[in-house]
Amino acid sequence: MRDTTDRVLVGLLFLLASVACEEERDPELRPHCPSWKTEVQDAVETRCAGCHPSFSRYATFTSDALARPGALDSPILTVLAPTTTIAGHRVPVETRAMLTAWVTSCDLRYSDTPVHAGGLLDPRSDDFHAKAWRASQYSTTTCRDCHGSLSSGRGDAPGCETCHAGGEEACSTCHARIYEKGAHGVHISGGALGLRYECALCHAEPETFRAPNHTLLPNGELDELPPEVMLGEAAGPNAHYDPASGTCAEVACHVARPGDTAAARPEPVWTAPLSEPACDRCHGEPPAGHVSDRCLDCHPSPVQPDGTNASRHLNRQVDLGRSGSGTCDDCHGSGASGAPPPSLSGATDPRVPEVGAHRAHLEPSRRLANPAACGDCHLVPTEISQPGHVDTPAPAEVFPEAIRATSLAFGRGITPEFRREDLRCSGVYCHWAAEPHWTTIGLNEITCGSCHPIPPDRAPHYPGLRITECGTCHTSTIDLLGNFRFVDTPEGRRTTHINGRVDF
Repeated sequence: MRDTTDRVLVGLLFLLASVACEEERDPELRPHCPSWKTEVQDAVETRCAGCHPSFSRYATFTSDALARPGALDSPILTVLAPTTTIAGHRVPVETRAMLTAWVTSCDLRYSDTPVHAGGLLDPRSDDFHAKAWRASQYSTTTCRDCHGSLSSGRGDAPGCETCHAGGEEACSTCHARIYEKGAHGVHISGGALGLRYECALCHAEPETFRAPNHTLLPNGELDELPPEVMLGEAAGPNAHYDPASGTCAEVACHVARPGDTAAARPEPVWTAPLSEPACDRCHGEPPAGHVSDRCLDCHPSPVQPDGTNASRHLNRQVDLGRSGSGTCDDCHGSGASGAPPPSLSGATDPRVPEVGAHRAHLEPSRRLANPAACGDCHLVPTEISQPGHVDTPAPAEVFPEAIRATSLAFGRGITPEFRREDLRCSGVYCHWAAEPHWTTIGLNEITCGSCHPIPPDRAPHYPGLRITECGTCHTSTIDLLGNFRFVDTPEGRRTTHINGRVDF
C-alpha cells in the first residue's frame, strides 16, 4: 500500500513540474504574414501614394521593377534601406520590417487567408489564380464551393467581376495585360504610327471561351501554350512567324519592298525591346534604289510633315501622290497633263522655278501657238518606275536627248538648251532666236516678232513686207488681216503656227 502511495506522489510531482514548464514557455503560433489587404495597402497609401499614385494598386507591385518575391534586393526594399540618401524615403523600422517580410517570406501575399498561397494575384507566381484555374482544365467546381457564382461571388469570397468586367470567360479576363507581352502593346495601341491591329491578324479568334482549340482541345485536354500564330491574308501572301527565333518575316506591315537592303529590321524580333521610332526599320530612308530622301515628293498621302499618316500607311500598297492614285496630276500639277502648279513641294507661284511658265505653255493666252505638250520639254514616262523618272534626282531634266525624235523643241534639227543658272531657254525651235526667262510671266517675254523678225530677214521676204501680206504665202497659218488661223479639231482649237515646218 505504501509503495502505491509513493508512486502516486511521484506522479503528482512530475505533473506539477511539467505544468510549471508549460507556463514559462511561449505559446506556439502560426507565423504571421503581412498581406496587402491587412497592412501593406494602408502603409504605402499613407507614406508613398502622395508622390507615387500607382502605389495604391496591388498590381503595381507585381512587376520586377518594384518587387520580386523572395528577393531582399527588390527595388522597394533597397530604396527604403536605413542607409538610403534619397529624400523622403526614410520610414519607421517597423514599416520596413513589415514590407521586408511581405516581399521576402510572404510572397507579396494579397490577403491573409490559409486557403490560398501568397502568389494568388501575382502573375509571376506559380500560384497565380489563372494558372491554377488552367491547371484544373478550367474547372469551376472547386472554386464554387467558396465563391458560389464565379461572376458575383458569395459572402467574403469575391467573384471574378470584382476585378474583371464580363466575368470569368470574357476575353479581357485572361488577356487584360496582354499588351505587356512581347510587342502586343505597340500593335494594339498603335505605337508611333497610330495604327491599331485586330487580334485576328495574327491569331484565330474563338467564338466562345470554350470553343475547341482555344483553351481546350476537342478531346478535353489543355491546348498547350504559346498560342498559335496564324498570320492572316492582310499580313501578306508569304508572311510567316518563326516561334523558335520569335521573328516575323515577309510581313507586309514590316517589309515595304522585298530586297530593300537599306531596311534596318525587316524581320523584327517579337520580344526585342522597343527603341525610338525610326522609319528605316521596315524600309530604308530612302529605300534601296531611291535617289531621293524627300518622301513627301512622291508619298504625300501616307507621309505627313510629322512623318506619319495612319489612314494610308501600311495598307499593303504603295500610295503615290496626294490621293494615292499614282496619276501624273496626283504628284504634280492638276488636270490630265500633270504640269505644275502645284509643284512637288506644293508651290503655286510662277516665280518659283518648279512652277515657272508651265501653265503659260499649256494655256497660251497670246494665241501665238498651240498648247505645248509635256513631251516637248521632258521625257514623259509611261509608268512611274520608268528609267529617267523617279530614279533620278530633282530637278526634272529639260530637253533630254531621248525626246529628240518626238519633241517640237528639237524641230528642224536644232538642239535646245535650258540654262538653270539664269533660268532661260535658248536654241529652242518654238522660240527660235528668243531666249525667254522661265519665271517671267506676262511681261512681254514672248510677243509677235520676238522669235523672228517681222518680216523674217531671209528671202523671199523683203524689208517692206507688212504683216497683212503674210497670208499671201502662208494661207493655212495666217489670214489676210494678219491673225493666226485657228480651226476646231477633236483636240480643241488648233493652229499650224509653230508646228515644226513652214506651211505655204
